[in-house]
Amino acid sequence: MPWGNQVDPSRLFVAQFGAKLRALREQRGWSQAKLAAKVFLSHARIAQFESGESVPSQHHAQALDEALGAGGALLDEWDKLNDSPGAKWAQKLMNVEGKAVEIRHFSDIVPALLQTESYTRAILAEGMEFYGGDLEEKMRYRTHRRALLDRPDAPRFWSVLKESALSWVVGGTEVMREQLLDLLRMARRPHISIQIVPFVGPRFLSDVGMLTITTLPGGREVVYRGGIQGAWVTNRAAIAEYSVLYKQVQRGALSPHDSMALIDKVLGEKYP
Repeated sequence: MPWGNQVDPSRLFVAQFGAKLRALREQRGWSQAKLAAKVFLSHARIAQFESGESVPSQHHAQALDEALGAGGALLDEWDKLNDSPGAKWAQKLMNVEGKAVEIRHFSDIVPALLQTESYTRAILAEGMEFYGGDLEEKMRYRTHRRALLDRPDAPRFWSVLKESALSWVVGGTEVMREQLLDLLRMARRPHISIQIVPFVGPRFLSDVGMLTITTLPGGREVVYRGGIQGAWVTNRAAIAEYSVLYKQVQRGALSPHDSMALIDKVLGEKYP
């Protein structure tokens, strides 16, 4: 099975931004602590920006540029980062979803299109230390994506979830209760189907990872393999294999009716 994974190229641009920031600071003869004080950030945040562990928001990038007298050079590096292949993948994902006729998704967490605001915020907040960026900007992007399923011409959406998605606590008990109740509500919509793969499901599913198959007008399909590493797949032969794989995933899942019963059971037992 051709998984088609590749490292997100945006990490290169993150490193370049950090190197530029460090060079500008050292030209001034400033310590990280001194620069941090001038832009009202912590010493640790400046260190994260320079090492590539975190990415500043546009607001912070502009403040750093002004404090260092960079004349826009640092902002130019920030623009490269946000026009990198990684950023373009995110934009392409939203564009493809916007044209979709049908979306088939498989994951071990609640998919972005079905996440409540509090669940999304908790997921994104957990990843901020690694991915960096601006949390509120990410929230606006996710909110825009979720609105897709509220449109009059919303695509048919299939979500197959591992049972672990119901048990892995994101943001606390109240967040999980709200999320599972919302799954039950969304599943009542005629264009949305949710199926759960129980813990006793086929073992091969543990190796599948996140998978999205999107059908566009005219029947053309594209595949996205997500995660820290991700890739788009457009080769027809490979897409055909993924479609077969998805059918196997669905066969290993409970029916939509039984899946709703399981979600309701988990609600009562884990998040009463």
